[in-house]
Amino acid sequence: MQKTKKKLKGYQNKLKWIKERFKEGLKYKLLVVQEGNKETSRGMIEYIPGEYNWRGIGADGGMVIHCVWVVGKNKKKGSGSKLIECAIKDANKLGMYGVVGMTADKGGWLPKKKSMKTSDLRKLMKWNHISPYMLKDFRKMPLNLNFIRYQSKN
Repeated sequence: MQKTKKKLKGYQNKLKWIKERFKEGLKYKLLVVQEGNKETSRGMIEYIPGEYNWRGIGADGGMVIHCVWVVGKNKKKGSGSKLIECAIKDANKLGMYGVVGMTADKGGWLPKKKSMKTSDLRKLMKWNHISPYMLKDFRKMPLNLNFIRYQSKN
């Protein structure tokens, strides 16, 4: 079975979007594992400096994780935590205040709080069933962290 359908419009749009975000500091890292005689990707993380994030969070000065995804046998083995560590290391190198991620209490595409295992985990606020969490705090983050509300132009 094919992992991605490269000819689909959605795939092409996402690829174009990612390429445009790299100049804003977007990082996209793959979890590559050995399966038999070959290496294959079984997860990824996507993160970006807070001022450019697409998660609707005001988080200037911090790093925002857009997406963490692990599939198959690699779930529940610490693979997601290893990917999150990449974001934490990059944010620290860049002198940022910390790393923010989002979780959801209910189902959906956002990760559950229990999957965000880190010593500095603290809830920053809550909106409906969605909560941003500080995953790592290097310095006291002088963020006015908030959900950005978008208004329709219609």
